[in-house]
Amino acid sequence: MDIPNFLKKRRKELGLTQQDLTDRLASYGYEGTHSRVGHWEKGRNLPPIGDPKFREVLALALEISVNNMLIQMGYEVTDDDRSGPALTAANLVERMTPEMQRLAIEQLKALANYGSQSRVG
Repeated sequence: MDIPNFLKKRRKELGLTQQDLTDRLASYGYEGTHSRVGHWEKGRNLPPIGDPKFREVLALALEISVNNMLIQMGYEVTDDDRSGPALTAANLVERMTPEMQRLAIEQLKALANYGSQSRVG
């Protein structure tokens, strides 16, 4: 699958408009416009996939692992430096429906927040 088709397909799987995706990207530190997302989806220009920070932000916004995102965009991914538990969690989440993925990610975020709050106090 190529980048434009992947972006449009994944955005629609998540029930997001182009503006929703733009807002998600902004919430993770990447400022853009919905027209920029539209240009990406039409192949007029491509997102800065070569930038590791952008790849991470886009993957977060699309609720997918960076490696899986790149694979679905047509890249060959041969190395993964995530920990064993991170790989296990990612592999489990990847097999879920989009709705189950959203729920799993919400739960993981809640657990991460709980853990950081308990260390502060």
